[in-house]
Amino acid sequence: MTPTDAPSNREALLSSYRLGGGSNVALTWPLIHALEAGWPDAPALFTDPLLAELLVSEPVFPTWLERRLTAQRRSFLLEGCEPAAEPLLARLAIQCQLNDFAWFVAEDERVEVTRLAGRIGDLTPAEAMALACYRPLGSLAGSDDFLTRGWIGPVQAVLLEQVIAARREQALQARIPAVTSLGDGVSQGVRAQYEASPYPRWRKVTPVKVAGSIFGWRVPTAPNVLIAGCGTGSHAIHAGQRYGGARILAVDLSRASLGYALRKTREAGISNIAYAQADLLKLGETSFTFDAIECSGVLHHLADPVEGLRVLAGRLKPGGIMKIGLYSAIARANLKPAKALARSYTPETIPALRHAIASAPEGDPVKAPMRFTDFYSAAACRDLLMHVQEHELGIDDIRLMLAETGLDFVAFALDPGVKAAYRATFPDDPAATDLANWDAFERANPATFRHMYQFWVRKPG
Repeated sequence: MTPTDAPSNREALLSSYRLGGGSNVALTWPLIHALEAGWPDAPALFTDPLLAELLVSEPVFPTWLERRLTAQRRSFLLEGCEPAAEPLLARLAIQCQLNDFAWFVAEDERVEVTRLAGRIGDLTPAEAMALACYRPLGSLAGSDDFLTRGWIGPVQAVLLEQVIAARREQALQARIPAVTSLGDGVSQGVRAQYEASPYPRWRKVTPVKVAGSIFGWRVPTAPNVLIAGCGTGSHAIHAGQRYGGARILAVDLSRASLGYALRKTREAGISNIAYAQADLLKLGETSFTFDAIECSGVLHHLADPVEGLRVLAGRLKPGGIMKIGLYSAIARANLKPAKALARSYTPETIPALRHAIASAPEGDPVKAPMRFTDFYSAAACRDLLMHVQEHELGIDDIRLMLAETGLDFVAFALDPGVKAAYRATFPDDPAATDLANWDAFERANPATFRHMYQFWVRKPG
């Protein structure tokens, strides 16, 4: 894309992005390429519609864009913000909340942030927004006073996100029921991580089409669906769309995650999702049964993933379907250098860890995480490189897990192009269900499951 043809194309890209709800990599990349091809100078930068939409929709990537925005944030903090630039400053503050304040902070910025935080009683709106780019305003002593000042303009959106929404989540957490007890050991360690780092933060609902059937399984009318390990709610909302008139129970260990999920679900006007605190391993003690279960990115954080799958299989009705997401050891092998480096850091110093990785020489294997969108949020980066409990598995592990739990493999959820490449390699398996073949295919194509093994299984009956 060239600057001369950018205006009409930019409008079309923005329209597609908005229709897609944001946070869709396939729609995000074209916006980023358009920005890179025609980066606006001030004052156009302050109100550029593509940048404005990205900043308030999802953690931005890649590194070149983060660096430009980090420099702009620094300028607003240390040099001030003219009134015309306040819309951009407000969106930067919302972006920093979305990415969990993942951006690197230099020492002179740290000094100024400390100074501003020490005098919040007499900050101007612009100073408050600059501070909100480095610390969540709701975490500051006396922050409720911001709500009494009658401020109007861009600062209102920042106060809504960082003070009002935070208070709502805290109130909602206390009202979420617990449907199981919580186990000790690994369960407590994982819960503590997500209480401190709810993951992921999101702002917009991505539309998902209603599915009449899933790989031949006919979706019942008003099915009961379990989301086991729902995190901050986007997965549960997507499932609610996929299954039409489903009754959904979404459970998680972390009340902080559940509070976020419930707030966002209510804001979206969705009423068919019930949230509850639960330990997946304790669900076997309940009488719940489900037509469908989805458990993505959860089992590999248990002490024993097989036991977790066994518990879920016990809650699935005969003939029911389950979607599972597990980390691939092959796809994630390139993360080992960065994980080794991360052992020298703490969750509180993730911005410094990210800076060290991004500053490494080109070609250094430690830079591998930069190809994952999770690198661009502090909570997600912690999940990616510093998780308290993690298993990385192979397709043979999947085969053994299913054999031990009596579940039948249905299909991998993959891009059609990947499945076409598989069928070209293994024409004798048109159904693409031979796990031995998939093991060979992954070894020849190590990035196949870089976003996890996502696959469907059925319970006989």
